[in-house]
This record gives sequence, C-alpha cells and structure tokens, in this order.
Amino acid sequence: MSLKKIMILCMILVTMLLLPACRNKDDGILRIALDIEDRDRYDAFFDAFESLNPDITIEATYGQDIFKLIGTKDEPDLFKTGDAYIEGISEAMTPLDDLIQSDETFDLGDYHANIIESLKVGGVLYALPTSINTSLLYYNKTLFDASAVAIRSALGLDEGVSVYPDASWTYDDFQKAGVALTHFTGEGVSRTYTQFGAETQSRWWGEWLIYVRHFGGDFYVDGNNHRSALDSPQALQGTQFMYEKSMGDDTKKFAPDLFDPELSFSGGKVAMVFGGHMGDWASYDAVGLDWDIEVLPTPVGRPDARGGEIATDAFGISRRSDKREQAWRFLKYWVSEEGAKAMLAYGKIGALKEMEDIIRLTDVSKTNLPDHIEAVFEAMAIAMPLPREKDFERVVNMRVMDKIQIMLSGDLSPESAMALAHNAVNNYYIDLYGDQ
Repeated sequence: MSLKKIMILCMILVTMLLLPACRNKDDGILRIALDIEDRDRYDAFFDAFESLNPDITIEATYGQDIFKLIGTKDEPDLFKTGDAYIEGISEAMTPLDDLIQSDETFDLGDYHANIIESLKVGGVLYALPTSINTSLLYYNKTLFDASAVAIRSALGLDEGVSVYPDASWTYDDFQKAGVALTHFTGEGVSRTYTQFGAETQSRWWGEWLIYVRHFGGDFYVDGNNHRSALDSPQALQGTQFMYEKSMGDDTKKFAPDLFDPELSFSGGKVAMVFGGHMGDWASYDAVGLDWDIEVLPTPVGRPDARGGEIATDAFGISRRSDKREQAWRFLKYWVSEEGAKAMLAYGKIGALKEMEDIIRLTDVSKTNLPDHIEAVFEAMAIAMPLPREKDFERVVNMRVMDKIQIMLSGDLSPESAMALAHNAVNNYYIDLYGDQ
C-alpha cells in the first residue's frame, strides 16, 4: 500500500474517532433564548446549574425574535413565553404533563394554581413560571424627600408623618403628590419641565389598562374575547384620568405628554411609575436609584378596585428539541426553591406558594429587592390576569395604543380615542371571524 493511501486511511480513521466526541459535545449544549436586557445577567446562575449537571452546557442567545427562530436550524431548546401569549406559541412547545407525571421529584402543587392555569392551553400545560410580575407603584425616595414640604402641604400631612405613598392612597392623592413633585419654569404653553411626578407609559398598554379596569371597565366584553368593551363609560373614565395626568393644566398635569427618556424614572427625573414592571428592578439598582414600592392607588370611592395585572414570565421546551430530558432538568431547576433563591439576586420573584417565606429567610442585602417587598404579595392577592386571547398583545398595541399616543399628542380627545379604538378592535376580529 502506498504511503499516500496509508495517510488517507489514517485521516479517515482519525475523523471517525473524533466525530462521536464532537457529537457528544454538541448534544450537551442546551440553547436558550433570552431577552436583550438579560445579556450576561444569569451567567452565575447558569454556572451553578452546570456545576450540578456537568453533562450540560447552557448557551444563551439574546434579543432575537423567537417567532422568527421557530422551525429554523437556530430554534432554541427552551424559550420564553407567558400567560398573555401562550396560546399563540403553544403549538411550537412540548406538552409538559407527561414529564411532570413521570418525575417523582417535582410537585406542581408547590406553585400558585392560578399561575399554573394561565400557562395551559386546552387543559394542557406548556410552560413553567420562572418569575411573576404584578402591578405596583414605584417611587423615588430621593425626590420625595426633596419635595417633602410641598407634599405635606398638598396632602395635608402633619409634620413627622411619612410623605411616601401608602396603601390608602387614592387617585387624588396620587395626582396631588404628583403635582407637588413636578417642577417647571414659565407659564401656560411656555412651561418647560425639569422634573415630573410620574412617568407616562405611552408605548406600553399596561398603565392605561389598569386605569380602565380600576374604574370597572375591561378590554373585552365579558364572555366574548372577540368583542371590544372600550365603548363603556368606565373605559372612558380611565382614559380620561390618563389624559389629564399628562395633558391637564398646571394644577393637574404631573407626567409628560409622551414617554420622554430624558425625563424618566430610571434617569432620576421622575418620582413615580404607575404599574411598571418588576423586570426593571435590576436596572433601577444599576443606576443607583433609592427607590421602593407600594400597592397601587385606587380611584376615589373605589378602595377595593381591582385592575393591576398578575402576569408570568415562563419558559417551555421546544417541540422540536432533541434534548428534552436535559431541557426538563434545567427548567425544573430554574423553578425550584434553589433556583428561585438564586434568581432573587436579579430581582426576580418566583411563583412558588412559599415565596414570601423564602424571601424572609434570605439575606436580601445581597439581592436587588426593594425594602417593602411585602407590597408584591399584597398586590398579587388582588391582581387580575391579562386577557386570554391569542392576539391580545397584537391588538392592543396596533389598534389601541396608537390612538392613545395620538391623544397624548393633543390631536384626539379621550372620547374620540376610545371610539376609534373600540371600532378598530371590533373590526380586527370581524375580519378574522366575521360579525359574532
């Protein structure tokens, strides 16, 4: 045999020996799709899991549109979903019921039942909750302290009484304190603002929907999630409050017309956020804010009003993944008590029933948790789930929030904005399903 043939055979043999090793290495990589703001945030968490599972390596991608990845060679093994859009993505996910039933170490009863139900489609569970989000009032202690005299005067508080928000606040208190915390120069249309009492979430529907629900309205007609309820007096009341908060005169205005990154809560120029998102906690700490939370204020005369959301960040396993067992091991670890404790460092609150006790027994000085963490669980107890309709987020973003933004630009009245939004939502569903 010639030397050349011997060399070729050697190369083939070496290649054959290496291929299994390469395949095994690839098989041990578990790919997960995360939001862009999570870049590098969970590296220590991944390392902790890998130390317990040396046969698995977590490989994360950030900020990619999961809907564009599904069905491609780049589809991850695990990806994020949630209660509001689980129906629209469930067909791409692995049903978890069999994995749970065959795993004696996992107990679904450890989690809040309403949260688990929100991740089911047709009675089948497709994801597990990694953290919860509920609507809260966020406030900047530094700005409140600096305006303490004005706030005491506006709210009629005695000296020595805290000026910070409390659970008894009404919308009137919210507005009066907000106006006291708003700073501007000039008069009338020539006012130039340097600080606001609250943000305006004009690019996100969360704040607006709370106002609507607090006044007793809702997005869909009860019992028909393909029919708009935005023509109700209650929906108009909520929208009117948001309008006056941003577009009123100097006795009512305490928020920018539209969202302004130069005058924002995270930038230290805004005193409060109504609603907000618990996913922002880590970023507030990163920029050095002295902040805390309280339950939401409610409309005057409606102390038991409900409307703040209870939502869930959840992860499921791709139906196409060939690493289902490894993915289940990681998902189970993420939602376990050990995983929940680790995620506290990132300001994430798990969905375990015992979460409040877990926090109480944890050294919170090493976490990104606010001081009044009890407000989270008080808010959860009265929160409402988001509408369960697969196109809800698309409809509210494309058919409603554009009207709200035009309203906050001064080109639509609240009445006109709601009339247009109501018709736009109904027309969307009529186009899809006919006039029901």
